[in-house]
Amino acid sequence: MNTTVLRRIGAAAAVLVVGAGMSACAGDDIPPVGGPDVPGGSGAGPVDPGPGPAAPESTLYGDGVHDTVRVEAFDGTLVGVSGSGEMLEGDEWNGRLVVDERSAVVLGAFAEEEDMVIEISGNGVDQRFDDSSDHLDLFGGTDNVFDAAAVTVLDAGVYDLTFSEYSGDATAMEFELLSGTAQMDRFGSTSVDLPEDSFALAIVDVDSGPALVSADSPDIDPILHVVGSDGSSWSNDDNEIGLSNWRAAAIESGNLVGPAVAIVESYSGAGGFVTLVVT
Repeated sequence: MNTTVLRRIGAAAAVLVVGAGMSACAGDDIPPVGGPDVPGGSGAGPVDPGPGPAAPESTLYGDGVHDTVRVEAFDGTLVGVSGSGEMLEGDEWNGRLVVDERSAVVLGAFAEEEDMVIEISGNGVDQRFDDSSDHLDLFGGTDNVFDAAAVTVLDAGVYDLTFSEYSGDATAMEFELLSGTAQMDRFGSTSVDLPEDSFALAIVDVDSGPALVSADSPDIDPILHVVGSDGSSWSNDDNEIGLSNWRAAAIESGNLVGPAVAIVESYSGAGGFVTLVVT
């Protein structure tokens, strides 16, 4: 695996060496040293000591995967779609979320016994995600209710991304990013290829109102999650809405606020094709 290491390093400290090889005898006329403001000074001006040592800053280590949606440093250095880092006390990690085409995005940030926060802004977006416990099962079943999961639909563009700890505590953290470009309008459908032991995402492009979203597959037993743009979420396995098919799942919402994100996983972890329909 190609690992990218990101460090934001300040300017190196300047070192000033003074007084090399100077001596004087009694009675010598030694001119005073100083700038023009010192009486009898040489007029050389004040000495600029330069910047001090750079303060340590938070770091983020990535997997180096270049995907349709990815995390980058501000200078464009690729981080990837998963990784880990260190949040220093009172600090945060700032970078970019790069989106090549309109995508459903799920981004998780986790820290043991700490409270992670994710902020995404730019291109008319200003979103903050904290304590997203409803979506934690998407990332390995972590049991920390303070972990954050950003679930959103983003247009193509470059967004400012910040990871931080709610109280400014120092902590080790991990992040994971999922994305998908499939999309469907009301009364439309789309197909997604679900990888083994992973998730497939799709955009549900509906206006606010009642909606029925279903997932069906000839290969696997799908589990379906739907998250509205207002943060409301639903999950279903083994459809109970009129389709007696264990290879189908459906969610009926009285008020689904779009655009929403549909997330599909497999009950057994197997991969396969899944058809999504919204009515």
